[in-house]
Amino acid sequence: MTSNLKLVQDAFKNDDNVVIISFTVDPETDTAGRLKWYANHFSINTSKWNLLTGDKKDIYKLARESFYVSAGDGDGGPDDFIHSDKLVLIDKQKQIRGYYTGTEKNDVEKLIHDIKKLENEN
Repeated sequence: MTSNLKLVQDAFKNDDNVVIISFTVDPETDTAGRLKWYANHFSINTSKWNLLTGDKKDIYKLARESFYVSAGDGDGGPDDFIHSDKLVLIDKQKQIRGYYTGTEKNDVEKLIHDIKKLENEN
């Protein structure tokens, strides 16, 4: 997913309207320091791509109730685990505009196309 998201990062490197946000699914392991290492290791432009961590229950609630990326129930507790390969396109009005398989290059290319299309709507 990282290499595919780098395609998105590169396609919009000069576009201030496009930001990538990644949420960790394992906040106990993925500390702020670990995410900083990850960003450096994979040459992620952190002015365009935010790697976020936080409280597991809050992250999992967001994934389930705001982004709808998990069909399973859970409480964000120690045995709860979500991992989705879905990328979610959200517009400026915070509306979900599409879902894409982040591990599929063709889907990521469609995401890039859809972002450009969305920008032309405004």
